[in-house]
Amino acid sequence: MDVPKGWKSTDKSQTGELLVTWNEQAGRATISVNIFVPPSEIPESRLDDVFAVIIKGMYGNQPDFEMKAPVVESTGNIVIEWTSTVAVGDKKIKFQANSKLQRRNNKLVILTYGAIEPKFTDLKDSYFKISNNVVVNADMEIL
Repeated sequence: MDVPKGWKSTDKSQTGELLVTWNEQAGRATISVNIFVPPSEIPESRLDDVFAVIIKGMYGNQPDFEMKAPVVESTGNIVIEWTSTVAVGDKKIKFQANSKLQRRNNKLVILTYGAIEPKFTDLKDSYFKISNNVVVNADMEIL
């Protein structure tokens, strides 16, 4: 991935799942990729609902978590916009994010881009450029 220079990566991958997150040094923005094989085949007609459950499971415990309905793009990718509140020093600030689900063969790929306001608006074009240039090798084995 073409992540901005100077961002720090954290690898929380485990057996059967790749999970890497990059954070801006000041902690105002983040990018993460999560690749895994679901425990069972998910029909296309249910993928948006399953994705909503996954996002709630990943981020739903954050303060003031709110999630918009999943949107299926013309490419078949599914995007969910969500917000929460984060503490920066003694201030509470709104955090905005987009999570995108892509199916690659038997794998699900979740790309999440987020930032505190107003940084999200400033970075949105960069996030979309990164997202549109991500190529996942669908034949890759996740150990």
